[in-house]
Amino acid sequence: RRPYPPTTLTPNFVVYSGRAYTLDLVSDTVPSLAHEDGSARDWYRILQEVGWRGTDVRLFLRLDMNEFLKTGGPKAKADLHAITALTQLPNVHIHLLTEQQAQPGDQLYARIETEAYAVRWPSDLNPFIQAAEVKFSTEPQTTRRARVRFDGLATDSSTVLWNVERLETLLQGTRVISIPKGTRQGWKDILTPFIPDRVQSVEIYDRYIRNRYQFRSLDLFLDALSPHASADGMNVKIVTTCEAEERDEIREAFRKTQQRADNQGIKLSYDIKALTDEMPHFRRVQLRSNNEHKSRVFVSRTESCPICDSGQSRTHFGGLA
Repeated sequence: RRPYPPTTLTPNFVVYSGRAYTLDLVSDTVPSLAHEDGSARDWYRILQEVGWRGTDVRLFLRLDMNEFLKTGGPKAKADLHAITALTQLPNVHIHLLTEQQAQPGDQLYARIETEAYAVRWPSDLNPFIQAAEVKFSTEPQTTRRARVRFDGLATDSSTVLWNVERLETLLQGTRVISIPKGTRQGWKDILTPFIPDRVQSVEIYDRYIRNRYQFRSLDLFLDALSPHASADGMNVKIVTTCEAEERDEIREAFRKTQQRADNQGIKLSYDIKALTDEMPHFRRVQLRSNNEHKSRVFVSRTESCPICDSGQSRTHFGGLA
């Protein structure tokens, strides 16, 4: 129980060592879904899990959102969509800290059924990848100091509360759509009001178009697009990945989808990459009209994705810009 003994525990222990009542976490950046190591998915999964268990989560971001978006490009926009989706849970709040507030200290405070923890790690360390230098303390004076610090940051007048409305303001021309679990809506219901007319070309990037449910969802997505095709038709290109032994089966599935698309005036092509090929991990759809209008759809999810997963999702979160 001495302060900050070395440990190999990552923040995963907050989920599995008992029901967490409170979780406060400081981050210097927004985890990127494009990283091949997949650590960002673990990061979001854990926060979603504790949020759905009713834990009061306060995430403090030490960064300038405008600068983050400016330097990160399209990947940064997808990451902002993903992290802002967490605030759809009423017990999850994101706070933006100023440079003056961003002082060193404990990066995590958690109160579970039996005790409280104060956790810290080196600023240049990702605890979801390297856990050897993560240190935590259950010493009452240390955990009390951490709790007081986080309470002060949350109530400081300089702290900005981040939410969907602020995201839409930052990403001018963006519409955020949240689809709660159990909503019986298809792609036509969700996207028809926002799809531009005279769509000439569509690019779909999705690593996980493989089984029959995912191809059925793709067919429904094309059904939603086809009424908005240009007079010259619509070209759709899909980029996905698969294992080598799956390639023939997936090609056959794409052949059937191509035949169906032809009947709708859609010329569909596809590129199946190896799992090791570089490709964004987030799902993205880009639409171009013959009047040069461009729209993008980013999709993030908790348990499943409406483009290509068949399971029930707690929250779907998409942005059009």
